[in-house]
Amino acid sequence: MKALLLAAFFCVHCSFCQTGKITTKGEAENFVKQKLKYKEFNIGDSSWHYAEKTDRGMADSIGVDYWKKADLDHNGTEDLFVMAYAETERQDGFEEVMILFSGKNQKIPVKIKLPHSFFVTVKPFPKIISINNLKYLQLTYKLTEKTVNCKEIKSYYTADTLFVKNNFLVPYSLSPNKIDFESIKIRTSNCFGSCPVFELIINHDRTSSYEGIEYTSKKGIFNLKADQKEIEMISLFLSHIDITTLKDSYSVCWTDSQTAYLTIVYNNGTVKKIEDYGLAGTYKLSLLYEYLFKLTEF
Repeated sequence: MKALLLAAFFCVHCSFCQTGKITTKGEAENFVKQKLKYKEFNIGDSSWHYAEKTDRGMADSIGVDYWKKADLDHNGTEDLFVMAYAETERQDGFEEVMILFSGKNQKIPVKIKLPHSFFVTVKPFPKIISINNLKYLQLTYKLTEKTVNCKEIKSYYTADTLFVKNNFLVPYSLSPNKIDFESIKIRTSNCFGSCPVFELIINHDRTSSYEGIEYTSKKGIFNLKADQKEIEMISLFLSHIDITTLKDSYSVCWTDSQTAYLTIVYNNGTVKKIEDYGLAGTYKLSLLYEYLFKLTEF
C-alpha cells in the first residue's frame, strides 16, 4: 500500500457529525477512519512530513497545524481540519492529495482537492491563520528553481493563503487584481494515458462553448450558458492569483504529462497566455485548472 497526504474538514455543529466532542488528535483520527473507512489514518505522521531535516526545521518554525477547528469557508460554522498520512483499501492504495469538507447543510463529506498534481514532489505544511477576524489555511512548501534542462539553481520556501468557497479551495491575496476578465479559454493536450483533451471558453457575459475531443465524458461541440456564480468564481480566482504577473511558459521536469494552454482576455484589452506542461506552473494556477476542469462536467 502506498501513502497519501490528506487534509479533511468536517462540520462540528451538525448533529450527524458529532465532531464537537473531539478534543484530541486520537479522537480526530478515529472519527475520520470510521467515517471514510481508511485502513490507516495518522495525523501529521513524521515518516511523511518530516522526511528531510530542512523540512522538519521549517515545520517546527511555523508551528504546523495538523488538526484544528476553524471556519475555513466563512459560513459561520466551525469545521475540523486535519492533515494526515493514510492508506486506502484500494488495490493500488493511492489517492490524490485532497481536502474533505462537510459544509453547513451537507450530510456527507465532499472531496475538495488540493490538488495532488502540484504536490507530487513537494510537501505542504499547513497552518491555520487569522486575517481580519477570518480563518484561512496557509500552506508553506519548498520550491526549486531549475534551468530548461532541469538543473537545480536554488530552493526556497514560499506560502499560499487559501480558503474554501463553493466546495473549492481558492487563493486569497491582501492585494487582489481588480481588472475584470472578458473571456477565459483553456485547451488541453494528450498525455501518456487518458488525460481529458478538450477546449473550454467562458465569456464574462456567461456565453460559453465546449469541445470534448478525447477521454471526456461528452464529445463534440456544445454551446453553453455559464451560471453567474461560475463567473464570480472565475473572477475570484483571477483576481487573487493575479495572472498578469505570471510567466508565459511553465514545464515540469518529467515526461508524458499533459499541457494546458490558458488564454485570458481582460476588459482593458490585456491578453495573457500561459503554456503549462504538467499543469503545475504555480500552486494557485493548479487550483484554477482544478475549477475549470470541473466545469466541463456538465
